[in-house]
Amino acid sequence: MNRAQKIECFNLFVTTLSTGSSLGTVILLARLVGMPKAWAGMALMGLMGLIALGPFIFRDEKEEDRVAFDERDELIHKRAASAGFIATYAFFVAFCSVVLNSVGINGQVPGYMLLILPAGGFVVLMLAKALALIIQYGWGGKGEIS
Repeated sequence: MNRAQKIECFNLFVTTLSTGSSLGTVILLARLVGMPKAWAGMALMGLMGLIALGPFIFRDEKEEDRVAFDERDELIHKRAASAGFIATYAFFVAFCSVVLNSVGINGQVPGYMLLILPAGGFVVLMLAKALALIIQYGWGGKGEIS
């Protein structure tokens, strides 16, 4: 497993952990204290800030002597970024369609929906990008030792 795969596996873990804990907390608080106060559970999405630590955690001191990033890696990262963009755009279109169908043309969008949109978009982006990168690295180099 190379450095990029390790970082994306870490990102996948952190994204899943923060999303799951946030949703679980919102559901639990909704039952205990009611819905308006339950949105405080969204604060656990701040755990996604741990994603910034990935490159520092998986730093390899031995990589200075060898090529760590070649043309194949660049192509894989571009495709993963494109997959993340496509998935995020599909999420935004689906979200807006659901909101439009639920409130109607002349209706008002509730404020909590505006919290879900950027957080959900970021979660979809990170999940799609991490999965696309891990899958693409799994396709090639079956005989390589990494």
